[in-house]
Amino acid sequence: MKLHVRTRGLSTVALLCAAACCAVVVCPAQRSARDRAHGEARDGAGDAVALFPVPEGDRWGYKDRAGRWAIRPQYQSANPFVAGMAEVWQDDLKFYVRADGTRVEDRNFASDHFSEGLMPVRVGDKYGFADAEGRLVVFPRFDYAGDFGEGLAPVKIKDKWGYVARDGGVKIAPQFDDASRFSEGLASVCYEIAKPKTEEERVELLPGGGDTNKRCGYVNKSGEVVIAPQYNEAGDFSEGLAAVRVGRRGNVIGSEDEQTGKWGYIDRAGGVVMPLQFQNARDFAEGLAPVKIGAKWGYVDAGGKTVIPPRFEWAQSFSGGLALVAVGETKTWWPRRGVTALAIGLKGKYGYIDKTGEFVSDKLTWKGKWKKR
Repeated sequence: MKLHVRTRGLSTVALLCAAACCAVVVCPAQRSARDRAHGEARDGAGDAVALFPVPEGDRWGYKDRAGRWAIRPQYQSANPFVAGMAEVWQDDLKFYVRADGTRVEDRNFASDHFSEGLMPVRVGDKYGFADAEGRLVVFPRFDYAGDFGEGLAPVKIKDKWGYVARDGGVKIAPQFDDASRFSEGLASVCYEIAKPKTEEERVELLPGGGDTNKRCGYVNKSGEVVIAPQYNEAGDFSEGLAAVRVGRRGNVIGSEDEQTGKWGYIDRAGGVVMPLQFQNARDFAEGLAPVKIGAKWGYVDAGGKTVIPPRFEWAQSFSGGLALVAVGETKTWWPRRGVTALAIGLKGKYGYIDKTGEFVSDKLTWKGKWKKR
């Protein structure tokens, strides 16, 4: 089974997360506010419908919360629904499906989901934005482009990032070395503090390797810095909080150097709500956030209380009242440092838990296994 990941900013750790899920490929390293929408589709009346990627044999489909098939297993890999559509792969081709299973072709879309009805699209070596029918809304003229959030999208012009509106007009001039989408009125931006002079220095400073070469903070929609750059990684705000990290991000999942830095949470004023104490941390959604405490993942509430004790090898944010987790033992084979894993697997169980921390049903769980690549 092949992995298909095409999105800016995914570190090696993110790719390994993807592999650990066998085929579910959304596992962002830099947490995204879109996690809040994972699993949500829309029916014809516009009501929310929770659908969850689930495998049967070597194929993936989508079930509802009761464990009934909404879209029968037929895909090589499947992403969660975001804004009414989900990215899937079949016969080594990528396309998108709606909640009723109807197909939307991939037209050089450069993300894994639509955001505010648009998606970055690549034409030649330039990026613009297109709607779900593939019609160009913003002519491709950027060197890279990210997702829209609250009416603005990060774009790269030459070697700097800025923000454009839906009509393509520049609203915040390119000036950042990295930039994320807006969420709750703020966006994470980063500045490099050193420029690599040799290939060895470049590899050491790669995201997911060194990753201490950046200082990240937050700007408002006027481009004003409102939280000073002081973190090595800064996630999107979600439910009033954002996960931030200081220190080095390691490479190998489950190894001692996976995270030598620490994560915590700040509020929109920049105040530290939870001290930097976690090995890893993800977005808040539905009142809880996945955090890694020691070698395992659990969930905390906005007050920092551990609601679901750490016992998972891997965990995603909640959506539709459920969260995808894995229990058991992971195994990774690495040829050398800095190279994507040749093999990864889990000997245990994957599936969806509710907010009690228990698996909801056998229909929404499946066995993990060592999987060589």
